[in-house]
Amino acid sequence: MEIVEQSAVYPPEHHVLRDLALEVQSVGAVNRAWMPVTDNICNARGRVHTGLVATMIDAICGGLAAVAAAPGWIATADLTMHVVQPLVGDELGAVAKVRRAGRTTVVLEAEVFADGNEGDPLAVATATFSVLERRDANPILTATGDTAESRHPFVGRIGSFAEPAYSACGFRSSAHGIEVDVHEYILNSLGGVQGGVLACLSDAAVVQALGTEFETVDLHLVYLALAKQGPIRAVPTVLRRGDANGSVAIDMSDVGAGRRTTVANCVGVLW
Repeated sequence: MEIVEQSAVYPPEHHVLRDLALEVQSVGAVNRAWMPVTDNICNARGRVHTGLVATMIDAICGGLAAVAAAPGWIATADLTMHVVQPLVGDELGAVAKVRRAGRTTVVLEAEVFADGNEGDPLAVATATFSVLERRDANPILTATGDTAESRHPFVGRIGSFAEPAYSACGFRSSAHGIEVDVHEYILNSLGGVQGGVLACLSDAAVVQALGTEFETVDLHLVYLALAKQGPIRAVPTVLRRGDANGSVAIDMSDVGAGRRTTVANCVGVLW
């Protein structure tokens, strides 16, 4: 199976999915992706931001889900990721598989690995996508054949982050939590903030709440509504904080629209 991005509308030339510089390989019902590790996708401890790994998972799972849902389209409904080892390496990869494709939802599982070592996962994830009616702006994804294809860019032309990734997305700290304005760079094909970017926003809120020495290892997001107007605000509530770990609940709202868009429950640790 080969997944081909054919739309000139999405993503635009300057977009977070391009700057992740993902390469993918699709065979049958399995999708693989690879992301080069650079300083701009890492935290102060030199480890890849958990939210960016979740964005890679959301992207490749979304590709498989879209093929499974054809001729309809999809939107992320639920994303859970558990990090079991520090997210380090010269290149991080992921492998995703469809576990269930139904009329209203598609469920997938994924594992994350470093430097080609698929036998030693750094993280495991599950993702659920809602099946929607297709819109003209949605990318066209096709599946052909079952032979191995070479790695190729996920979205055609790829870029790279010219500054730290969370700064490139426009994240900023406020008295309430972490906020971001809605702009083309972080939108999905439905005109809302991309699901992986909301995972990044949650990750940033965990670090703000627990301290910069903490890293998010458990991330569970439930997407309730599109975040389209902005600013989008992630408000963390510390449920428990120990010397080496803590749990945080995060409520994300579209301030301009006056509605909640996403809820998250997360755990942060000191490795």
